[in-house]
Amino acid sequence: MVICFTCNKRIEGQVLTALDKTYHPEHFVCEKCKKPICDNKFRTHDGRAYCEEDYNRMFVAQCFGCGQSISGKFISALGHDWHEEHFLCSCASKTTSQANKCKSAISAKVFSVSSDNEPICEKCS
Repeated sequence: MVICFTCNKRIEGQVLTALDKTYHPEHFVCEKCKKPICDNKFRTHDGRAYCEEDYNRMFVAQCFGCGQSISGKFISALGHDWHEEHFLCSCASKTTSQANKCKSAISAKVFSVSSDNEPICEKCS
């Protein structure tokens, strides 16, 4: 007899086994959003299961430039983490609008910071 870890009832039919426990498929849920975890796509933190979306949002660095999860190389600057390709100059000259910001990638270790705490490339500083 197989018992569901969540509801403590007997499982008849499909059994889902994860994290050394057995579940009714609909009872194996994300710790955060409580939605059933489908397609065996989950991650764990402190022994708890999370859907990939919630895991990334809660435990993976997010790019300040685009808001997406960061994997691989990144830049930590100005109190935030950035994909390398999203750490861009925010300079707008007095003759251009905000829409016409420089937007050059800042790859140098030396850069300036605007009064709004935004990065500025060496060329614009």
